[in-house]
Order: sequence, then structure tokens, then C-alpha cells
Amino acid sequence: MKSKRPKSLARRNAEVEYFSIGGTKSRISPIGLWSYADKYRRSAALLPIVNSRPDIVKLFLICHSIELSLKAFLSAQGKFLIELASSEFGHDLESVLSAAKAEGILRIAELTPEQLSEIETANHYYLGKAFEYPALKESSRGFSGAPNFETLNSAASTLSASLHDHCLSASNAVDEGSS
Repeated sequence: MKSKRPKSLARRNAEVEYFSIGGTKSRISPIGLWSYADKYRRSAALLPIVNSRPDIVKLFLICHSIELSLKAFLSAQGKFLIELASSEFGHDLESVLSAAKAEGILRIAELTPEQLSEIETANHYYLGKAFEYPALKESSRGFSGAPNFETLNSAASTLSASLHDHCLSASNAVDEGSS
């Protein structure tokens, strides 16, 4: 008989969306996700340029920032963390971007066609974990098709600046009747 695999810590963390202090109930996930996204974005920008080849660490950080920003927006639109952690979204930038577009993110964050295209280009590497684990095939090619960091950084900055107030207001006090 196979033993049941316990839930990962990440999935257990995703089950908690609300907190209550002094009778005021708040939903932390929209601004929490936004805050993490902004920290990853700022960390990527602080790293020095090491050489002319794509810096996979900076690219990973900026892609993760974009993923979390998009998920922060979806959370503000009513998606729950557990949904955002599901295989429907996972770490798939194109899937999360598509869902965010369907929810109207482009009315709030004016991403350019170039930024949107670069996010899609980055997804191949990000989803394939090429920025996290040795990708010998890509490395031997010098990551020749890698996305442009500056364009992705610009997209992440646009998302961060545009979504802060939206996510903050979605996280403020909620009805005690909501779950």
C-alpha cells in the first residue's frame, strides 16, 4: 500500500488567506504577493552586471517577480492562493499572463507589446527551470535565445508601480461573512 504523500509546506502556506486583528478581517494575499514580487524585482536590479552573457540569476529573479506580480493581480481579482499554486498556473508565465489579461490587467498596468512578447520568450526558460538548474544545452549556446533583462525589468517595474494600490485595496478589511 502506498503511503499518502503529505502536503508540501508551500501548499499548506497557500491555504491561509485571511487574518483578523481586533475584529477586523483582512485578506493578505494580494499585497503579500505584490510585496514579494517587488522585493525580487529590486534584488534583481541591485545585482551587478557580471559579463556580457545573459545573467541567469538576474533573469530568474525578474521572472519570479513578474510571476508573483501577475498572481498578486489575480489574487486581488478573487483567485485564492491555493488556486494560484495549482498546476493550472504553477510557474507558467504565459498561463498566468493569459489569466491576468482575461481579468483586465492591461487596463491597470500598461505593458507594451515588446514587454508582453519578452515575458512569453522568458517563459520557455523559466518554466523549463533553465535559470535555476544547470541547462548544459542552453549554456553551451550561451543562452542565445534568452530574454532581454532590461525589457523584463521594465515590465516588472510597470507591474510593481501599477499594481500596488490595487493589491493594497484588495487586501484591506473584508466582510466577516467572506471566507
